[in-house]
Amino acid sequence: GPSSSVSGGGTNKAEGDWSSVSGGSVNKAFGSLSAMSGGGFSIAKEQCSFVSGGYENIAEARASSVSGGWGNRAEGDGSSVLGGCENTALGYLSMVPSTKLKHKEVSTTHRCQW
Repeated sequence: GPSSSVSGGGTNKAEGDWSSVSGGSVNKAFGSLSAMSGGGFSIAKEQCSFVSGGYENIAEARASSVSGGWGNRAEGDGSSVLGGCENTALGYLSMVPSTKLKHKEVSTTHRCQW
């Protein structure tokens, strides 16, 4: 996309407007303002989504993020998974925190304090 960038790594794609992929291999940043930083076979799908390393991680929703690990999915808008293996943050603003990084943890809980 316009103003997108790919630096280092192999077969990475930055397809969203102002998206970026830095390093890693077979990573894709589809959403506008999305970013991928290292890792492999991971996808930052939606607007402002971010994946930081790991393998086969997907940030599927707007402003969602996955920080490393393997096979994690951030599916709710504003959701985040802080690593681990095959964890899913399903709900809006839900989170799988570092204190709950068991295998296949699923979070649907709203974690923000207003």
